Parts: sequence; structure tokens; C-alpha cells
Amino acid sequence: MVGRKPRFSEREKLSMLLRMQNGDNISRLADELGIHRQRLYAWREQLRTCGNLSPARPGRPTKQPPPEAPPDPVKNSEYFDSV
Repeated sequence: MVGRKPRFSEREKLSMLLRMQNGDNISRLADELGIHRQRLYAWREQLRTCGNLSPARPGRPTKQPPPEAPPDPVKNSEYFDSV
């Protein structure tokens, strides 16, 4: 397995898991699909625990703006004059 990893839709993953459940040889099935056999077991576990095969995260999280800095006391000197 060299190169970019294949991407499968949820329907394709379910089809592969059905073949796995029906007794297909897991190593042969994984070789046929170009994936590691542990990926099939991971999909099966995800289906059992989450109830679906969609990715947990769709990708890189969006960048958040930096938090607002507290006011600068030198720039806000009129505040200190009134205190």
C-alpha cells in the first residue's frame, strides 16, 4: 500500500462490513480494497459505538480569532485620573 489512502463513503464502508460479517476473509478483503485490515475492525467498532461511520471530525478545525487583550493602562490614563 503506497500512495494516497483511499476514501470510502459510508455506504461503501457498510458494504465492506457486511462482507466481513458474511464470512469473507478479512485479510483478502483488506488487500482487495487497498487498506489495512485493522481499518475494517476500526469501522466495525465505530459502527457499534457511534451508530454511524461518518468521520468524527470533518477536517481541520476553523481558526479562532485571538482573545481580546485587556485595556492598556497607559492609553487609558483618564481612567486613573478619575479614580
